[in-house]
Amino acid sequence: MNAQRIVKERVQQFCQQTEGLLDLRPVSASYGLFIPSYVPALLEHHKSYKLAGQPASLLLGAQSQDSVYEYAATVHAIYPDARCMVVDIEGQDLMNISPVAALCMLGNALSLDISGSTVDSIHSSFLLNHLKTTGGVVME
Repeated sequence: MNAQRIVKERVQQFCQQTEGLLDLRPVSASYGLFIPSYVPALLEHHKSYKLAGQPASLLLGAQSQDSVYEYAATVHAIYPDARCMVVDIEGQDLMNISPVAALCMLGNALSLDISGSTVDSIHSSFLLNHLKTTGGVVME
């Protein structure tokens, strides 16, 4: 795994733990920071649409194992039987995550061909910050 990524993940975990211990407003980059935004949208989706079969959700870019677990817990709180998937371009450490929480795959999310019936929700954790251009993504 990329040494720079390991350092970034350890710093992120330290910052998150410090924020929690000191009861500070969370500002560290992690999926958990966005749970308040995702939950209302997922609840509205849950009320508005009757999904056929097992719900499927996709997280694009994980940043850390903590982000994967936070994402999976959020989705499973609303859709207990959901199939959670994660695509990350460099997260070799994500391969250690139990597939019960989420199926993690190494790959470039920009090369995914996602049809309308493949997943029911797509999430990201700071993915747009890493793109050279967001025109196509915003259009989608």
